[in-house]
Amino acid sequence: MTDLQSPHYQELASASEAVQADDFFCRMLTEQFSSTFSADAIQAYREKYDRALFEQRVAAHDAVIAAMILDQQVIGLVIGGAPNGGVASLDWVVVAPGHQGQGLGQQLVAGALTSYRNRGAHKVVLYTETESARQFYERCGMTCEGVHPQHWWGLTHYCMGVVLGQAGLE
Repeated sequence: MTDLQSPHYQELASASEAVQADDFFCRMLTEQFSSTFSADAIQAYREKYDRALFEQRVAAHDAVIAAMILDQQVIGLVIGGAPNGGVASLDWVVVAPGHQGQGLGQQLVAGALTSYRNRGAHKVVLYTETESARQFYERCGMTCEGVHPQHWWGLTHYCMGVVLGQAGLE
């Protein structure tokens, strides 16, 4: 990973970058999401998004795994899935607590949308569990397409989506 003075968006391309992303993700699950998800949910997500999955997705180059990098450290991460029928998904967008409120999350989302459009996707969707996250994704140009009460882990989930190629979205 290159070293610049300010945070920058970088799609991950190597196994060592996948390892760094996995370490960051595991740390953020506990630091960021333990107030939203139960301990069982956190453990399930750690198992689902293990190091092998990061390495596999980075090597395949069809999903977007990208980070905000500062001083050779991951301070933000976006994890997406490979497009299926032209529709891609964002599974996770997370920024380290000390770096929130600086627009890094919006940069992660914008970069991922551009990458998916360049890969031929026509739409990106995601689920989020909190009202504040729903509002964040709306500021990123996404629309709430549905609400699933008591969905995964007993939480209400907002289904967000955006059609790519619309003016001003990427």
